[in-house]
Amino acid sequence: MKPNNTYGFYRFAAMLIACLLLSSGAAEARKYHRHREDNGQAFNETGQFDYYLLALSWSPEFCNSPSGRLPSKHAQCTSKLGFVIHGLWPQFYGQAYPQDCGPEADVPAAVAAIALNAVPPMPPGDEQLFKHEWSKHGTCSGLNMTEYFTAIKTSAEKVAIPEPLKAPRTDIALDAGAIAGAFAAANPGLKADMMNIEVDRRGNVSSVQICFSKQLSFQTCSGRHSLKGGTFLPVN
Repeated sequence: MKPNNTYGFYRFAAMLIACLLLSSGAAEARKYHRHREDNGQAFNETGQFDYYLLALSWSPEFCNSPSGRLPSKHAQCTSKLGFVIHGLWPQFYGQAYPQDCGPEADVPAAVAAIALNAVPPMPPGDEQLFKHEWSKHGTCSGLNMTEYFTAIKTSAEKVAIPEPLKAPRTDIALDAGAIAGAFAAANPGLKADMMNIEVDRRGNVSSVQICFSKQLSFQTCSGRHSLKGGTFLPVN
């Protein structure tokens, strides 16, 4: 009588299938890891990015929020400011961006003054904002601290604020096309696909973001492009 090998055959087949599944899973994991790297999400090396995003916040909207009532924001929110610089952020093409590419560091007053004196300025009175922007974003720029804050000032001063939005005393409600059109008219070479417009949940404009090349020229945004209409709260 021949021995019954049915059990052994099925056991071998099960082991073979398991090995194939493990191999497939490992290959998929490697593929996913490469995909993450291709999209920049795995890279946090200084100087390794594709373009900049200059974020200009609408100060009246921020000061109308709970965050605007913090003691550290008192100087900003009593200064009757319109647009202020939030930051200059290295970006990858797609949704990802590098961050925290180096150690945290305080920003000396002399360096902070570079951006405080920009037009529009970074908001005054908040040392932690400068530290945060340098530590999270500036360390990824490949620039030293002075160069980075100089780049903030240079990029911000390349953006002319439309005259009606410099210091309005009443609410101004504009759709996305009107906002983008106003910035494009005031800035030759700037187009709607080179900016983002963000609003809060009440429909108030919170920021206008301009995309820049690494050489600080206007360029098309990638992945974060969003145009929304809303109300500019008054400067008062």
